[in-house]
Amino acid sequence: MKIVRFSAAALLLLLVACSRPAGETACRSAREEMNSGHYVRARMLLEKFLQEHPGDRVAGRCYNLLGIAAWKLGRMGDAAHAFEESRRLDPRRWEASYNLGVLLARAGEVERARELFEEASAASGDDVRPALYLASLEMRAGRWKSAEDVLLDAAARRPGLPEVLTALAICRLRTTGPEAAVKDLLKALERDRRYPPALFDLALINLRWLHDGDEAQAWFRRFLEVEKSGPRAAAARRLAAVAARTPPAAAGVQAGGRRRQPPQKGAEAAEDGRRQKAESVAEMIERAAHVAADGHVDKALRLFMAAASEAKRRGDTEMQGQALERAVKSCLDRWEAHYAYGRYLLANGKASAAVQVLRQAAVLKHDSADVYRALASAAERAEEYDTALVALKKAVELDRGSADSLWRLAELYDKKLELAGEAVAAYRDFERRFPNDPRVLKSRRRRAQLSASSSVSSAGSRKAAAAGGKVERELRTAVQKVHTRRLKLRKPRVRNTRAAVQAYNRGARYQQRRDWDNAVFYYRRALENDETFVEAYYNLGTAYMERGDLDLAADAYRLALKYKPDMQNAAYNLAIIYWKKRKYGDARRWAEYVLQLKPDHARAHYLLGMILSRDPAQRAEAERHYRRFLKLAPGDPAADGVRRWLKLHSGTGGRQRRPAAG
Repeated sequence: MKIVRFSAAALLLLLVACSRPAGETACRSAREEMNSGHYVRARMLLEKFLQEHPGDRVAGRCYNLLGIAAWKLGRMGDAAHAFEESRRLDPRRWEASYNLGVLLARAGEVERARELFEEASAASGDDVRPALYLASLEMRAGRWKSAEDVLLDAAARRPGLPEVLTALAICRLRTTGPEAAVKDLLKALERDRRYPPALFDLALINLRWLHDGDEAQAWFRRFLEVEKSGPRAAAARRLAAVAARTPPAAAGVQAGGRRRQPPQKGAEAAEDGRRQKAESVAEMIERAAHVAADGHVDKALRLFMAAASEAKRRGDTEMQGQALERAVKSCLDRWEAHYAYGRYLLANGKASAAVQVLRQAAVLKHDSADVYRALASAAERAEEYDTALVALKKAVELDRGSADSLWRLAELYDKKLELAGEAVAAYRDFERRFPNDPRVLKSRRRRAQLSASSSVSSAGSRKAAAAGGKVERELRTAVQKVHTRRLKLRKPRVRNTRAAVQAYNRGARYQQRRDWDNAVFYYRRALENDETFVEAYYNLGTAYMERGDLDLAADAYRLALKYKPDMQNAAYNLAIIYWKKRKYGDARRWAEYVLQLKPDHARAHYLLGMILSRDPAQRAEAERHYRRFLKLAPGDPAADGVRRWLKLHSGTGGRQRRPAAG
């Protein structure tokens, strides 16, 4: 559980007073207006002063104030420009660098923000706010040792500061262990015994890492004496209830910081306790399975979820997965089970499996933006960008107030699908709907880059198909009308056959190794360099079929047929896909099209036999296709099954034969 927090004061913008006589009045008045929430008035005062005194020695500080006012008004571009001007005019001051770093970090430009915080930290003396923000960025990126080095430097400058010691404890929890973290938190409480983050973190460490319920409850009680309301107080009450059900650890840290003596039974008793805990989770899973078997699905789902939650609390990832997998199998029609299991798979690096599970969750709960967002995350991780696109569009539609969903959609268009026109439109929509979001600054910059470097490609005209029989004309029309372009391949501005062939060859190598994810990636790159590369469409369809994504496989085969209508293998695979999807009418049409291209296609005859044999009225025609199949491929593995069917049904005209009366 992440417990990265800093005091709000450490992240506030720095209001720096202008001390020079020429700007003192304007700066003081602007600060008073901002303190009253009148940011427009403050901006007007500062702009007027800077127009009248462009070379004043306090102009740099005034630009810093102007940047803060612009930020509060949601004008992120103006704020960034003002902070840059402040840095240029007064490079010795660090406040503008810090403020610009905060702005860029919230806009997602972390690397540039990190540079600014390093610059501000070096110049800020005993003010450790730049160091704290820099450490928070390092921790979010998982660079715990780097964050620890930053905080140790800050601790040397401001010894005993609770904010620094609490952040340092979070680092040492990862780099050294909970014992070192507890020592830092106790030092923070020596300086301020009512410092809420330190109290909360001590309680959490005792609960999650030291597994000492009594100590956790004691620290939660002390925290709630200081902070009685708010989200953290609600979390503390909930976790204190969990701690009440947690047995004391063999050794823990008491509320006064003293060590508790270990129990007499020693490590052997602790091992027995751990074994009993594991057995109790397994028992919960079995009890849930019995409840489900009795038909009480809702109650069973609650028990499965409780078992998974308990396993997660104890750090038993394997048992957590077992509980959620059993929940999916026993509660097939409950979206909550699929949603929870999909998120578990994603968190444990099984993105492709998570996509399949979360798809079912979306089918069962088609009005949940959270389900579609989770599906999009899994699809992006699995590089199934078409699925991610559909999911994010649905999430944006269902949750119009979610800035994150729209931002993810814009970045998907931009960075993964490389669709400049759609990306520009999504960024523009983001700026219009969420003008106060810090990412507006990044959106404007990226939109300008995309508009300058590319133009939206218009749809090209399609070549008419040569007439070749009624069935072919109907199918050729279906290729153009039914195809929904779900692949969303980026059309090349200039066809690059050489690059396409290189990507295709790499995809073929991965296909030989049965590495379907990489095969898909390189076949797509080939088609984005040459959209007429028929073999790449065909192999892409095969890779998607192997990966279990039948919709995308069908799209790829249809595109192959668009450019090469006589590609019988693509048509046959389309027939197989529709057979698997139980769309028997479409499967029959494509199988018949295959036979029009190649009358002696044995597997197409076999497929038609299977399709037609489902209808008693068409068994005579099924018999004809089956007999043709046996003549063409007598040694086929399916031949014995066909012979048994013919022995049972042959010559009945669609009626099953009965034994003759004796």
